Amino acid sequence: MGVSAQVLLDSLAPAALRGRISGATSSPPPSIDFLPPERRPQRPRVRYGRAPTPFGEALLGGSAEGLCLLCFPPSGADDAAIVRDYLSDAQPEADPETAATLAARVFQGDGALRAWVSGTPFQLAVWRTLAALPPGRVIGYGALAAQAGSPRAARAVGTAMAVNPLAWLVPCHRVVRSDGVLGRYRSGTARKAAMLGWEAVNGGG
Repeated sequence: MGVSAQVLLDSLAPAALRGRISGATSSPPPSIDFLPPERRPQRPRVRYGRAPTPFGEALLGGSAEGLCLLCFPPSGADDAAIVRDYLSDAQPEADPETAATLAARVFQGDGALRAWVSGTPFQLAVWRTLAALPPGRVIGYGALAAQAGSPRAARAVGTAMAVNPLAWLVPCHRVVRSDGVLGRYRSGTARKAAMLGWEAVNGGG
């Protein structure tokens, strides 16, 4: 990356966000089901809510099949609409307690975590490849496309990342530009730097 993730963290992440990353703990990897459209739950009832995390307030949603949404939208956003943006036929139901439980499982290792995503074959290949990337490692767009089986689809990788419903768990924050610059991140460059900084210290690799 050219400079250490800790330097990036110090220079890009606000002090309030840097202060939270000490609260993150290494958790067992979740069991993620990567589902093609024909296996996707239909009209899932998604219990959702916001919960604090080491990287800021997150919106989390879970269905009977497991965690299906983790993102970091701005304050005041329409959370039910965001759920439907990611899962168009979802039946959202506000449930802050479920969100808090899911956040504890993701970021504190408090219990086993099941999760699922559904998408096109290309999206699933990209997300699967990202989920297999060890903490503390970063990858370029071209290399990610190649590992996902489509070496000429570096630009399309960015599109697949933009609709990833499981931030942190399907780690789009580990994708950087070929020149070592962090690049864009849907949840903000400061948060991306904080995630990489934490992984550089705690994630190995």
